[in-house]
Amino acid sequence: MVSLRRSNQATRVEFPCPNPTGPTAAIPHHFLGWPRAARWCCGLLALAMAACASPPKAQPAARAASLAESFVEKAGVVRVRSGRAELFVSGPEIRSKMLQLIGGARHSLLINSYLVTKSEFTTQIIAALKLKQAQGVRVQVTADSSSRFVAAPAAFDELTKAGIPWAEFHPIRLATVGNLPRLLERDHRKVWIIDGRTVFLGGANLTSESLGDPGANGNLDLMVAFDSPEAARRLTASYVATWNEASQQKLRAEDFVIPETRSADTGAWVFDQQLDGEPANIGTMFAGLFGAARRELWLVHSYTFTNPTLLRLVRDATARGVRVHLVLAHRAVSRRLLCASHYGIRDFQQAGGEVWIHDRPGTYLHSKGVLADDRWTCVGSANLNRRSCGLSREAGVVFDDPGLARQFRMHLDAVRAESHRVSPAEARRYRTPRHWFWWKVLQWAG
Repeated sequence: MVSLRRSNQATRVEFPCPNPTGPTAAIPHHFLGWPRAARWCCGLLALAMAACASPPKAQPAARAASLAESFVEKAGVVRVRSGRAELFVSGPEIRSKMLQLIGGARHSLLINSYLVTKSEFTTQIIAALKLKQAQGVRVQVTADSSSRFVAAPAAFDELTKAGIPWAEFHPIRLATVGNLPRLLERDHRKVWIIDGRTVFLGGANLTSESLGDPGANGNLDLMVAFDSPEAARRLTASYVATWNEASQQKLRAEDFVIPETRSADTGAWVFDQQLDGEPANIGTMFAGLFGAARRELWLVHSYTFTNPTLLRLVRDATARGVRVHLVLAHRAVSRRLLCASHYGIRDFQQAGGEVWIHDRPGTYLHSKGVLADDRWTCVGSANLNRRSCGLSREAGVVFDDPGLARQFRMHLDAVRAESHRVSPAEARRYRTPRHWFWWKVLQWAG
């Protein structure tokens, strides 16, 4: 839950081949309809080339369909019924909620975490999963192979010792390096599905940074918990498909209990991007929110790497009187990520937006969220960069829920109180060759 106490405070929107109409005009339907190998080759070619060509201009927002219609039309994402959603914004809150969800599980726990690395907090989570499995609850864990290539060691051996079934998505080994599409496609999602009803989704990994204390090198992050058998059913099918792709031990979606849907308090749109010829629905999600905003749009996204389409979305929004704000981080696990995100500040400002940098010492701002007009709230795993829109599996959810919007606003106000607005003079300091280099490279590799 959101807390105002200081101790608890806690991709890519480049759509290279735009569709010429609608609020999500920049979504590359025909690009993503090509064979996968062709898409990868085009992506690599785009990385090698300077982004000289300007994509076609998006249509005015006045011609756009409603947000819900655009989600259906561009990504096939329909509204699902959902119970009250609750936001969690810091490592201690997220860790406590994870343990609560584990403790309350009765049938199944399906966990998809981009990173699972060794830490005292991860060990605590694994111990709770082991206990719950001993009580007869079915537990499955998937993680991306990137867990093996970060500073902390992967915790796969701890899962094995605990007897918890786990699968590694697209292992990075010498024998697989030649398979470039497989090598580049990563599973960046962070999704928990409990008993076929409860969904816990956002940007937190099973790592010391995600679960640690802000101010002590922990993250400010965003995870949202909500009850929705409809959403859980879809995400369970997706989870099973990913598991079966990564493991020799096959699962069946029908083996997991999915309760009957009942009336709920609000609605949500769940985006689950698996690539494999499907529309780039994460791009649809971001572009739809830009198109829906009429007064103010807050983007709390530390790994934002500007590109022509994102800047056009900002210009179009500000031209209709929308105030567009972006919050970046002053710390990251890698300096190159800061270089890439800070390089584009000047371009974002020139497009009409305002940029803030979060300054709290000892804290990583890892939140991935959007608030539009204090009405629409978006939480997910995707960053505002090209990789999250075309080279990664991502998940996100959009709510039309005033209660959740108020929770997000509380988090946002606390973050902004610890941030400073970037001046044009400061933005110019980030236009160095080093910053440019990492901005260019990480457009696809970040």
